[in-house]
Amino acid sequence: MTLIKTSLLNGIAVVVKMLTLLGINKILAIYVGPTGYAAIGQFQNAVQMITTFASGAVNTGVVKYTAEYADDESAQHKVWQTAGAIALAGTLPAQR
Repeated sequence: MTLIKTSLLNGIAVVVKMLTLLGINKILAIYVGPTGYAAIGQFQNAVQMITTFASGAVNTGVVKYTAEYADDESAQHKVWQTAGAIALAGTLPAQR
């Protein structure tokens, strides 16, 4: 695929995404009103903030120890297994 073709397809994807989001936002603004729209925005910001705090430390640790244990595959697997267990433990309470 050439650079021009890739750029053109990416541009089309961006335009479609922008139009879709604009339509969804317009529909939400009409149906829930300014107060509801503000509440949705605050909820999205809170979820994003919690997700960033929760995953930030784990992601940094996984990258650090994966690089540190580049020569020891079993140690890498332990790091990944622990990260998976932490992620699973964090999601299970939310499912109940």
